[in-house]
Amino acid sequence: MNEIIMKNGIFYMNGKRTFLLSADYPYYRDDPANWGDRLEKLKAAHIGIVSFYVPWRHHAVNGRIDFTGETRPNRNVKAFIRLCAEKGLLALLKPGPFIHAETDYGGLPDFVSPEQAEAIDPMLNGRGERRKWHKELPAPTDPAFEGMVRDWFGIVDRELIRPNAYPAGPIVALQILNEGVYSDAQHEVTDYDYSVSSKARFRQFIERKYGSIASYNEAHRTEFADYEEIEPPAAPGNVEKEEDLLAYLDWAEYQSDYMRRLYEEWGAAIRTELPYILNLNPPHDRPEGYDDWFNRLEIEKFAGQNYGYTNWIGVVSHDASAFNRYLLLTKRGRGPNLEENWGFSKLYDYRYRYTAIPFFQTVMAVAGGATGYNIYTAVGTDQWDDGIDTMQEKPYPDCSPIGETGELTPKYRSMKLLNRYFARFGEELLGCESPMPVAWGVYNGYAQLACWGMDERIAKLGRRPAHVGKDGFDRFQAAVRSVNMDYAMLNLADGAPSAERYPVLALAGGFFMAEQVQRDLAAYVRSGGKLALVGDVPALDERMRPCATLREALFGEAPPKDGVYAVGTGAVAYREANLLAAEGSSGAFLELLAELGAKPELESDAQVWVHRDGERDISHFFVLGLKEEAWTYRVRHGDVELEVRLPAKSSAIVRVEGGRLAAGVVKGLHEFEQSYAAPQIRCGDRTVEADAPCDLYFERTDSSEPEWEAVGLNPDDEIRVRSL
Repeated sequence: MNEIIMKNGIFYMNGKRTFLLSADYPYYRDDPANWGDRLEKLKAAHIGIVSFYVPWRHHAVNGRIDFTGETRPNRNVKAFIRLCAEKGLLALLKPGPFIHAETDYGGLPDFVSPEQAEAIDPMLNGRGERRKWHKELPAPTDPAFEGMVRDWFGIVDRELIRPNAYPAGPIVALQILNEGVYSDAQHEVTDYDYSVSSKARFRQFIERKYGSIASYNEAHRTEFADYEEIEPPAAPGNVEKEEDLLAYLDWAEYQSDYMRRLYEEWGAAIRTELPYILNLNPPHDRPEGYDDWFNRLEIEKFAGQNYGYTNWIGVVSHDASAFNRYLLLTKRGRGPNLEENWGFSKLYDYRYRYTAIPFFQTVMAVAGGATGYNIYTAVGTDQWDDGIDTMQEKPYPDCSPIGETGELTPKYRSMKLLNRYFARFGEELLGCESPMPVAWGVYNGYAQLACWGMDERIAKLGRRPAHVGKDGFDRFQAAVRSVNMDYAMLNLADGAPSAERYPVLALAGGFFMAEQVQRDLAAYVRSGGKLALVGDVPALDERMRPCATLREALFGEAPPKDGVYAVGTGAVAYREANLLAAEGSSGAFLELLAELGAKPELESDAQVWVHRDGERDISHFFVLGLKEEAWTYRVRHGDVELEVRLPAKSSAIVRVEGGRLAAGVVKGLHEFEQSYAAPQIRCGDRTVEADAPCDLYFERTDSSEPEWEAVGLNPDDEIRVRSL
């Protein structure tokens, strides 16, 4: 069986689960004479898949496309793909059309800009301003630009993908667009797209949603004669009644539909059975940031696209906001991290030059549920021309694991240890599960309203503002992680949750909710589910009509009061106060969960996750140490007790089999913190320890000494590792 599929976020090759160990190499910035050497070094570091953008502007030359290097040697992407195959590497191809990647105009050719092609509709924000990325950006919905994109994708498909798709060639997956459309998936609801062509699509969207204009007018209490008269809101305005909120909900909901359709329609231009993987960027750090992100990225509706994400968010080991927003990325869906920053310190944060920073973030991604990761960018380069990039200083990136001259840096050696762990145990890990005593319910209608920042206007209606992120998910996540409790996340619009799969569901309620979602939640509780509900019990449906379906199912005719109520074979624990609001109490919220049986299984003074295969009695412990000094962290899970010695702000993964220490990878060096620890790991009757500070990979079997590999502070350090 020669096939590639993705199922539940996991990559399968020929029926076998495969941990996606990948690294990015921008061939178009390097001399082709270097390609073979760099690919061999990636292979030696346990990388299995090479990802690369195919920049449209790099290959578009004088009205034609050069994939063979006729006009410039590093345009010979066909040879690069062949070389990947010859070196035993698979490929993940990324044709844009917009790629970012620090290229001029985001990799778009200049001829698609409305500045040069006046017939192309420019992308507009809510203020009517033309959006720019070095030049004016084309509206993705403009027919002329869409035609150009389809032509580009068609050529890429015919010339690169189809001849090289697995099993005939190395290409096993694709990524199109980039972090949304123009690296803007997390932008504000009014940031785009108010172009002529997009507003036409919006009107088609609301016509599909409401049907006749009479139905629209009835819901909105308006008197439009035709959908063509309707303009989308571009900023918060007067809100005198609940129905006035519908226009804002419509435009926000359209944002997700807009994004979804672009991925589907542009993806259809490539005729392939290979999986597509999204590379969504994280939410912004602003009050409405979470809700902007939840609103636009209702990923369950992205047909044919598999969840994946990037990390350009800040240093998660040192920034609590970055930590929390990054963890959201890992929990929103299952899939790989397609861009972990291992190479950029000058463009983003100087601390990324120190290996412990990306090492920590990669460990955290997999702890949260990532099914693979990408070393971005693994290879330094300095051989590009001004046609692709006139802005970046050389080399690019500035601190990659493999330097621009091919040298192997200390970052390479530590990366290799981490890769070795997942090359050895990745498939096993994908078969494990993390205990999740509670699930967070996402009702996107709250995000659609909250992203407008209209809390004061809503309060004047006598309603409490509703959110998914702010005063909801953000504090929920912080509360459960404070006691090392993992959680699931589900979209409430996807039908009645399974009480067996999600025994406890947490929700910060709002004053409205779609009637069908209210019915589904009631059915969940009646069938044995336990609902932790704080805040409002919905009183209106999605069109702001009176609807007490959920209230009546849970509380009968009486007004809801604080308490625990038996409903069918399930229960609801209710608090009228939103315990997740700023004035709430995370401790009281955790007590509410405990009343329903949702309690932590892990005890530790570190941030810890465990992924477990109960049948085989195998556990992988992910330990993130946040103390500002070297520390021996202790972990307890059931009968398993574990100790790990780490430097400040460092991380480790430890494999336990049959209650005994079996393997692990430990980051014992933290150059930025100037904190160094000789790793010591103990579990059961086994201890593995090094005699000097180092990064360490080890496997412990029943033999007297472990198999190990270590990286010391200096290349010539002699490290001894022993088992006790």
